[in-house]
Order: sequence, then structure tokens, then C-alpha cells
Amino acid sequence: MYISDKLGLFGKVLFEPLAGKKYFAFSLIWIFALYLLGIFLWGELLNWGRTPLDYFDWVIVNMPRFEAVRDALHFQQLPLHLADTSTLLNVTDRFFGIPDVITTPQMLLMLFVDAHTFALIDVFIFYTIATAGLFYFKQKFNLSLMAYTILFFLFNFNGYIQSHYSVGHATWGGYFLFPWFFILVFNFIESPQGWRWVTSMAFLLFYMLLAGSEHHFLWLSIFLFALGLAYITKMQWILAAIFASGFLGAIRLLPPVLEVGKFVSDPALRFFSGYQTSMDIFSSLLFLSKPINDGLDSAKQLILTPLFPWETDIFVGLVGGFFVLYFGVFMWLRDQNDKKRYGQLLLPALLLFLFAHGDIYRFTLFRIPFFASERVSARMIAVPLVLLIFISTIYFQEWINTKRHPLIRPGILAGSLILVNDLWSHLKIWRVNVVAQFLHHYKFTTEGNSVANHEDPLYITTLLIGLTLTIFSATFLLFKSWQERVHLGQK
Repeated sequence: MYISDKLGLFGKVLFEPLAGKKYFAFSLIWIFALYLLGIFLWGELLNWGRTPLDYFDWVIVNMPRFEAVRDALHFQQLPLHLADTSTLLNVTDRFFGIPDVITTPQMLLMLFVDAHTFALIDVFIFYTIATAGLFYFKQKFNLSLMAYTILFFLFNFNGYIQSHYSVGHATWGGYFLFPWFFILVFNFIESPQGWRWVTSMAFLLFYMLLAGSEHHFLWLSIFLFALGLAYITKMQWILAAIFASGFLGAIRLLPPVLEVGKFVSDPALRFFSGYQTSMDIFSSLLFLSKPINDGLDSAKQLILTPLFPWETDIFVGLVGGFFVLYFGVFMWLRDQNDKKRYGQLLLPALLLFLFAHGDIYRFTLFRIPFFASERVSARMIAVPLVLLIFISTIYFQEWINTKRHPLIRPGILAGSLILVNDLWSHLKIWRVNVVAQFLHHYKFTTEGNSVANHEDPLYITTLLIGLTLTIFSATFLLFKSWQERVHLGQK
């Protein structure tokens, strides 16, 4: 076989879904190689655990919480109260009184590893869950290897998720569950749904709560409700999913209710405006963000902009930005005049896009106690951003299926290399060992037992009620799903 023929075959396998299925072994090797590359890139961002995580939210919030769970495991007790309340925002000493503490099953690993190692492993676990979702999405929409590769990098290594983890937002594990959320959303709008769909969505959102991703749980609940408004004939299933996830997550949602008054009255937990203008969003999408603006300390920086760079960073670069805006926005909107696909998703995406602006959220939902937990509305941009990444990949695949110009595929390969280079450039300046140089460091003591349990009847009763509701809800949902499956199997 001539070299030109080999290159032609390579192009077909990369760009044509059917060729990818024919050469299945090559496709699996390619996908697994991408997965290993992703492990390497996340390891690089976190400097493979070599950098002390003693700055910003790593040490102020999450590392002490990790150590508390580790202490509880080693001393064989529940982490009900903590001796140091600073890690709980000085609002309470009740560990479960804060909605975004991490309580995932994988925390049992801290019986064997220290908190720094666990922080790295935890990212790998969530990254693996996300990659499995991306692969499922590839199969569902018959994507080529090239379309999947672009999706893989845009989702896993955009500026949004890199920068949040870099400054210590370990509760952003819920972001990695977005692929499965949108898979369920696409399933919802494509075919009739029932209790099995409700159960799947409820357990997914419940795991999001366990991951400490209460913010993400809130955003996706808003998204689902808006989807119900756009798809009113199926609103009952949307509401069922929202309420089911709430009851299923009662063990995590009820205890913070005891502290609502303190959250609302604490001036340190005030609302921060979202993106100042829409142009700021496009600028953050296209231009490289730095951990700290040149020549300005953090206090002076906040005079010019109400948010730190990591709160607005959604960088994907010029090529990535063109990809998302052209295929995810332009072609999606143009399609509404023709096939009208995924039109039901426009309202929820637009709503969260609007909430990410200025004080729009502050003067609307922020006035409601449960929704007041979201103090930095710019973060909500993650939901429409990820949706556009998925939508753009679908339309991109359809576009390359119809293009036969000889320069199209080499151009896409070149563009993909530029995209990866842009994301790598972002990763280099957002590595934890780099970011740590710009932020204040704090002493962090890990000796002794940080758990300080004491009598607290109201808190314990609330936990038991929450646990009861969680168990009852899980039993009910699993029973209804089994009942529905048996009923459909008899037809």
C-alpha cells in the first residue's frame, strides 16, 4: 500500500464514523490513548501532588475538610462536628451543615492515602467518569474519532475547569458529571420517558450533591425547570426528577437548612456580580486568562473587576471559540428554520447565560433562600458552555459528512493541533505550582483529631430525618423503575 493510500485510510478512520467502526481496534487504541493523555494533563495541572496545596480554597476550605474525613475514618467516628470552624466558613461547627462538603464513597480511599494524594486521585476518578460519558455520547450520536477528539479536549481541558481546580475548587467534581446529565437530557427530548429516566436523573444529581457540587446541582435544577417550561407536555417528569433528586439528597440538603439564617446574615457571604458585559464572556472564551493581572495585587484587581480571573475564565482559544460559536450557536440557530432540532434547549441555555451576567441573578432568584447559596453567578456559564460544546460536536460531524474538498480534512487536523496547543498553553500558566506563587499561603496543621463531636439533638435529628428520606426515596425510585421495566417488558 502506497503512503498516500495509508494517509487516505487514516483520514477515513479519523473522519468517517463507519470507517471507525470497521477499524474498531484502532478506534479503541486512539480513544484509550486520549484517556491516558488526559491523565497526564490533569497530573501536570496538579503537579502530580508535589506542590503543597496550602493556598486559597485548597487550604481555606477543602484540604482541612479532607483531613477531617481522614481523621474520622482513622478514629472510626462520623465527622459530625469540627474543632476548627474556619473551614466551614465560620458559620457552624456542624460538618454536614455546609451544603458543599465532599462526602463521596471514594473518600474511603483516605484510609490508605493522605489528603494531597486523595485530591489527585479524586480528580482522576471524576475525569474517568466524564470520559466514559463522552464515549457514550460518541456512540449515541455516531461521532467520528476526530469529532470525539475535539469534544474530549474542549470539555476536559477548557479554561473553566482548569482554573477552578487550580485554585482549590475541589467541589467542582460535579462538572465532570455534565456529560451524563446532557445524555439524559437528549434522551428526554428524543423519546417518551418515565420513572427510569427520573431515577437515573435523580441518582446522578444525588451523586453531584455527595461530590460537594451543590452549586452545580442548583444550576442543573434551574436548567431542568426551564426545560420543562419549554417542553410543557413533559413537565410532570421534569418536576418528578427535580423533587426526586431533592428527596434523595435530603441527607445532604436538610442539615444546611439549620444554618440558613447565618448564611443570609453573614456579610462575608455577599453576592458577587457576574460577567460585567457579554463582551467579557466572548473575551474570556477567546483570550488567555492569567491567574493574576500583571502588576496588580488581588485587592487592587477587584477594584477594576468584581471577580477573580478564575471565576470568569472559560478559555478555549481562537479555534475552539470559532468551533463553539459557529457549529454550536450559528448552525444550531439556523437549524431552527429547518429541522428545528434541540430547540427545547434554547430557553434553559439562554436563561443560565443571562443569569451569568451582572446582577440579573441577584435581583431575581438570589432573593429566595435556597437559591441564595449561589453567590458568584458567573460560574453558571459552565452549563450553556458545555451544552454548546456538545451541540457543536453534533453539527460539526454532520458538516464534515457532507464536505469532500481535499483541503477540509488537513485544515481540521491543523486546527485541532492549534486547539490542543492553546489549551496546553493555558494549562502551563494555571499549574498549581505556578498559581501558588501568586496567592497567599497559610499554615496547615494535620496532626491530631480535627473531629470534635458533641451533643447536638436538633442537628442529629435532622440528619436522621434526612437519612430516612434518602433511603425511602431510593427505595421508591428503584421500585418504580423496576415496575416500569416489567410493565414495558410485558407489552
